[in-house]
This record gives sequence, structure tokens and C-alpha cells, in this order.
Amino acid sequence: MTKLLKPVPFTLGFMFFLLVAVILFNTLQYKPTQKPVKTIELPQVDGNQAAKRLSEAVQIKAVSNQDFSQVDTAEFSRFLA
Repeated sequence: MTKLLKPVPFTLGFMFFLLVAVILFNTLQYKPTQKPVKTIELPQVDGNQAAKRLSEAVQIKAVSNQDFSQVDTAEFSRFLA
């Protein structure tokens, strides 16, 4: 029985070495291609106005509730404004 188990570690080691060799070969042969990308014009953003709106949005209370009759729709409308 032990004669049958002796080649198992050698076989597993060889398979692992072969896998590493294939991965290394493919890694060294890989040449990425760069696709041309068009540049875009970014919109102008007023940082102070954006910070003010974000501050106001964070102050709005959460409106979710298991019971729909207890949902404060005024807060949700305030969020959409």
C-alpha cells in the first residue's frame, strides 16, 4: 500500500510546478493594449453651494417606517426639493 502512495507527493508537486510555470509564462507574455479615451469637459461646481446643499440634506430625518401611516411625507418632500 505504501508503494502506491509514494508517487502521490511527487505527482502533486510536479502539477503545482507546472501550474506555476504556465501562469508565469502567460504573465510574462501578456502585453496590455491601451484604448484611446476621449477627454471630457468637467462641469463647473460651486463648492460652497454643494457643501451647503449636502449639509441640508444630511439634516433631513429618515422617513422609513414599517407602518406606512406613520411615514412623515413632508420630510420626504423636503428631501426631493
